[in-house]
Amino acid sequence: MIAEWLELVEDVNALCPLGSSTMCPNDNAASPHQPLMSRYLRSQSNHSLQTNPILVISPTDLNSPPHFLFFFNLPVAETRLFDSEAGSDVTFLVGHEPETWRFPGHRCVLMEANPVFKAMLCREPDEQQVVIPILDVDGRAFDILLRYLYKEDVHLQSVSTALSTLYAAQKYLCPGLMRQCIAYLDSCMDVTNVLQIYEHIRVYSGQSKVASAPPIEQITATPDRNDNFDTMLILCNSLLHNCLLFIDSNAVDIFNQESFEDLKRDSMYEIIARDTLYAPEIVIYQALERWCNRECKRHHLELCQENKRCVLGDEILFSVRYLVMTDEDYYCGPIQGSLLSNNEKNILLGYLRNYKAVTNTSSTLTDSRLAKFRQRRVLPNTKRILLGQKCSEERSKKGKLKKQKKKESKSSSNNTSSSGEGPSSSPKRCSGTCVADYVFRALACIFD
Repeated sequence: MIAEWLELVEDVNALCPLGSSTMCPNDNAASPHQPLMSRYLRSQSNHSLQTNPILVISPTDLNSPPHFLFFFNLPVAETRLFDSEAGSDVTFLVGHEPETWRFPGHRCVLMEANPVFKAMLCREPDEQQVVIPILDVDGRAFDILLRYLYKEDVHLQSVSTALSTLYAAQKYLCPGLMRQCIAYLDSCMDVTNVLQIYEHIRVYSGQSKVASAPPIEQITATPDRNDNFDTMLILCNSLLHNCLLFIDSNAVDIFNQESFEDLKRDSMYEIIARDTLYAPEIVIYQALERWCNRECKRHHLELCQENKRCVLGDEILFSVRYLVMTDEDYYCGPIQGSLLSNNEKNILLGYLRNYKAVTNTSSTLTDSRLAKFRQRRVLPNTKRILLGQKCSEERSKKGKLKKQKKKESKSSSNNTSSSGEGPSSSPKRCSGTCVADYVFRALACIFD
């Protein structure tokens, strides 16, 4: 009997976090078996509630007869705890002053939904109200994080919010929310925001040189219960792969964006060094000059050749394919520019015009670099990886189209075979009278 009572207590307590609550008739007898949501019930005492008696064991004496606890069915609007001060026992102050956001929270919900919050709130004293400051998360991103943990619908509306939410989801170990952010970023990618997405996603993918895309079979189309951070790493690498492919195909428009001048040096090198970056070399060179000027200004340096090459580095400077430029592009770009030395300009001009007597006296223009200067860039031959819900929708559409085509082909073949018309119908066999007719015609021609 006691075991059955205990199971019933556990069932009631399991229902309480979903918006219902129980209340013990002896309110002074506090116990671990008392549901966590009783405080929320007291705050709702001024509302009209419907009660149903439930037979449970007394929390004070296991050998005493069972007592009745009243199980209250709250209206649906009352059961939503997100953005509710009712029953709140923790407050989060998110962000730096004066942009600090205040969020009410409920320990029982957050500790049950997330391991990071569970570890955080277990260390806090068991007081009626606890205030926890969080400085490294954006207020709007923390709002979306709480929505996700409280099982509310999540709606991302901008790339900046999705990126800050991705950081919060990664910090608080929410792979499902990370998946939603990655799918949204992939669907909203364009020439104005791809560099912003690219720089942020490099942090989560751990890529420093080349982004390797996983096989498309490893990318699940819809969120599943097996979300883990190995899957998230694959998705981040896939989004990075899509960013680089998009940059390759739209390099001219992207390099003319102001956001290119805000790229970090290692991020820019990864883009410039790609063999699939499909853009005229003069556009790439002019973008590098703009980046150097902006970088020198940021570091309060004079705009001279030495400082520009210092902030840029020879690896990036010699990633431009100078020997595939036209004479006009070379004159308008490197010749009039201030990144190459005069000796380097003359040597490259001699190789560009195929002068036979060219003496390479520059230590920076090595044979491997000269060979790279002659190599033309090509369009990428890899495909974009479909991520998130968009992936499943497109795959289902393709599957339906294939099935429809098969049905149509089968139906058309059946119709033609039954009617005896069309190219698929079998040829008519020649009868005996037909053969005799041909013989008589041949004899008539001979005697004539």
